[in-house]
Amino acid sequence: ENYFANCGGGSSSSTSSLDSTTIANMIANSGGSRCDFRFPEGLDGDFVSFNPLVNPYTVPSNKRLYILHSGSPTSRDFVIDGNETGMATDDIILVDENQVVSSLAGFSEYINGILVDKNSNIESIILDWPDNITGSYSVPNNKKLVILSAGGSSNYQ
Repeated sequence: ENYFANCGGGSSSSTSSLDSTTIANMIANSGGSRCDFRFPEGLDGDFVSFNPLVNPYTVPSNKRLYILHSGSPTSRDFVIDGNETGMATDDIILVDENQVVSSLAGFSEYINGILVDKNSNIESIILDWPDNITGSYSVPNNKKLVILSAGGSSNYQ
């Protein structure tokens, strides 16, 4: 199976008749090629910025929120459906429709992200095992697992 079939390229030529205008038009008309594993639903969406301490945010139906940044003077942590979630500098956290993003005192005071149309072929999961507990996950048949972030206080294996 060619996983990069829709990413463009794939052929070469020793000569090229492409000028800068043609290339600019190709880029402008390319849409979302779905080649970016961090944003499999593309980047065409609405920018969202809110204070989860003051105003918890519920992701609308048929939408998915990509949290790109969170923080306060002391913490980048926040809460999704009552579960504390940490965020490292380059993490992207996916929040599904009808899930609630909130915060606790001392946690994040702002969250920035992109709200996109949900693609039913993409499933967001969060696996949370307490420290010193061994967990496992089996990827279902005909699915691909892409890990966008991992964290914890124990060694990773």
